[in-house]
Amino acid sequence: MSLCQNKTFTGLDFASQPLEFRQYEEVTFERCLFIGVNLGAHSFQNCTFKGCQFSEVGLKHTKLSEVEFLDSKLTGLNFSGVEKILLNVSFKTCKLQMCSFCELPLKGTIFKGSFLKECRFDEANLTQADFRECDLLGTQFLRANLKAALFQGAKNININPKEAKLEKAHFTIDGALELALGLGIIVDD
Repeated sequence: MSLCQNKTFTGLDFASQPLEFRQYEEVTFERCLFIGVNLGAHSFQNCTFKGCQFSEVGLKHTKLSEVEFLDSKLTGLNFSGVEKILLNVSFKTCKLQMCSFCELPLKGTIFKGSFLKECRFDEANLTQADFRECDLLGTQFLRANLKAALFQGAKNININPKEAKLEKAHFTIDGALELALGLGIIVDD
């Protein structure tokens, strides 16, 4: 497996210029485009994607360990096919649309300040995950484990408390009211 270490790639379009290596360690990608790219069987360890765009990217058997996405846009990605062993990712102030994280072990994963539109977390382990200041418009958490997850300042929360595990999850008053409305409870002022 070819290895790339300690390098920065800036402004590259990987749809027209395929990735040269299969394994990346301590690599930074800045303002790069990953449109229709197959990252299957690639490995990313201690890597950062800053201001990058991803759309319809193949992730089957991709290894993501200590990978950080910052200010990036991700559309239509199915993370459910990534290697689950050593999976560790974070998303800070990103835009994620129609991404799937179903059945993944995402304990402690950070999504802070991100916009998650129509994403799916069905049966994912999101224990201690950080969704603070997120907009969760249309995002679903069917039978997800959200124990001790952080939702302070989050909006458009669509969680069925009868299905998800929410023990010790943290919400602001507005978030708690959204949960109550989901149960059919009428809240009067």
